[in-house]
Amino acid sequence: MKRIFFNRNGRVKNPYFPFWQPWGCMGCLWRVIVFFVGLVLLLWLISTMFRGCARRLNPYTPPQELIDSLDNRRVEWGKPIEGVGELPPPENNRIPPVDPDDLITDPVDSIGEVVKDQLIAFFNSKQLDADMTSFARQFKKAYPSADYSIIYYNNEAGTMLLQVPAERLVELLDEIPTKVTGIDYILTTNYILNFQMEPTDPGFKKSDFRQYFEAIQAFEAWDITTGDPEVKVAVVDSYFCLDHPEINSRWVDPINIVQRNRDVLPHMPVTDEKTKGLAYHGSHVTGIAVGAMNNNGGVAGIAPNCTWIPISVGDSMSSLNIIEGILYGIYHGADVVNISLGRSFPKGLDKVLPIETQEMIARESCKRFEQVWDYIYKVATDRRCVIVTAAGNENIIMGLDPGKRDKDIVKVEALSSTVKKSDFSNFGKVPNSSVEYSTVSAPGVGILSCVSNNSYEPWPGTSMASPIVAGAVALMKSIDKSLSAAEIIRILKETGKPLPEQECVGPMIQIKDALEMVKKNMLSYEDVLKDPTKLIGQWEATKSLDLTTVDDEFLDKLYLTMTFDTVKSGVLEMKATESQRLYRADLKVSMGQTIEITQLKDAVSSDGHKITKDDFICKPDKDGLLLVEVMRNGQKRFDFNMRKVIKNK
Repeated sequence: MKRIFFNRNGRVKNPYFPFWQPWGCMGCLWRVIVFFVGLVLLLWLISTMFRGCARRLNPYTPPQELIDSLDNRRVEWGKPIEGVGELPPPENNRIPPVDPDDLITDPVDSIGEVVKDQLIAFFNSKQLDADMTSFARQFKKAYPSADYSIIYYNNEAGTMLLQVPAERLVELLDEIPTKVTGIDYILTTNYILNFQMEPTDPGFKKSDFRQYFEAIQAFEAWDITTGDPEVKVAVVDSYFCLDHPEINSRWVDPINIVQRNRDVLPHMPVTDEKTKGLAYHGSHVTGIAVGAMNNNGGVAGIAPNCTWIPISVGDSMSSLNIIEGILYGIYHGADVVNISLGRSFPKGLDKVLPIETQEMIARESCKRFEQVWDYIYKVATDRRCVIVTAAGNENIIMGLDPGKRDKDIVKVEALSSTVKKSDFSNFGKVPNSSVEYSTVSAPGVGILSCVSNNSYEPWPGTSMASPIVAGAVALMKSIDKSLSAAEIIRILKETGKPLPEQECVGPMIQIKDALEMVKKNMLSYEDVLKDPTKLIGQWEATKSLDLTTVDDEFLDKLYLTMTFDTVKSGVLEMKATESQRLYRADLKVSMGQTIEITQLKDAVSSDGHKITKDDFICKPDKDGLLLVEVMRNGQKRFDFNMRKVIKNK
């Protein structure tokens, strides 16, 4: 049957031409145009879908020249011990990746996760080669079975990884020290950590991003200092997008701990929020701590002029990797180490574990690993390196993690935009209890920083709060590099903004006030000229001195103090970090129109070692503080300010 079409006026309509096309030929042409436009749009849509898929699978492609500059350059971190067959050969001496199937609930406290068949030996020794050799031979003699072996060692970090039968894991913690003796070491399980993140810069124009800078006095702090390039911030984390404009400069000595090379870039495909967090966590953390200022992108880091060390532990979050990363940073001159990582806990632990039980576990569990962390923090303290760590995101007492119990590290809790403890943040204070793990708190919700492909995202977590404080510590170190961890913790607490007791966290950092307190204890040039008695007391140089050979080979690091009992005389002391030698020399002070400090003789240690005497020239620096220029043979070696040594703090 022939179909007849009518238009709205009742007239017969051509069934081959729509009512909106008045001319036949023009209608054909119009349909051709529509067809081709539609085809183009369809092809564009399909290509966009494929590109989107490609971005999800592999969203980050660093420049080839950056890959070439990093990939195959091996880092010397630990050297082979020759002639010891019980140790793995150099080509096999790498930390093995963690197999998820090898993880079990920690049999000691039934909370965290550990590798079921691995133990870590950590050596407290000045003769690591000899002690590791002795350990290896005693261990293999006591346990000749192939089920027992040494699968990795590092004679710079003082670490060794043992493979043991899973069913004997806990038993061996006590048994091995009875069979391998005469060596100072600690034995512990290899527990698992994770990221402490909840899955003229334009950012300052947005009130929600600007808000946390204002809350912690960042803008006022930058009027004092934006950081000194001589101050190094080590970031121990996943991977780093070193081509991102926020963090593409000022980095030195990068290392991939697992691969033992300089390739710290993320090469993994990103398919979901978890893998995205893993790939870009290190970049985000770094941008918060030391991101560039005035580069027309994102927001500035807290210490935008400081140098930083990228230390990648990849996606193998074993405690051994983290420890080696921290020690690498310390031994490579870091003044601050940020660790936005922590022990892995099951979700919902706060709902099933009462506070009283958490307190008990924090006091009594994981004592072996607590010893390991205490030793690592002592290594940092001896070198005036400050460790800053995230409190964690399980809403539990942070002391459940043995790495967050030491009093000489800066532990950071996260605050919400309303300056209250965030819902997820771990905490260090319990009302009506003696529990006290807190140091300070900082904003940790919606913190904008860098991710892949020169872009930015706001992320929450104590991972984001920790680098804010690490950046603040770097600014403090930029004024006085000699500050110890204990002094920095005291200043941060004293200048922080107290929060209500029910928040259970430390005070919120106030960076400007902290920097002003650092400067308050420093010696003013004009004050001493007007009143010479102000010189009386003990003063510490704000910078350390490298002790070198005549050929400039590094030997040791020296910290200087000058003690004046009168306005005319004093004593110079130089304490060596590695050898622990104390060198002394007498000083003479002359005052008139200028201040002159003269070293009367070479500095000598109790065992007869000498350091050639220097000349000290005093002058005011740009802030009017007394600046001491150290001269030898008419050449300036370095300079420093002097700050008051405060006793019983």
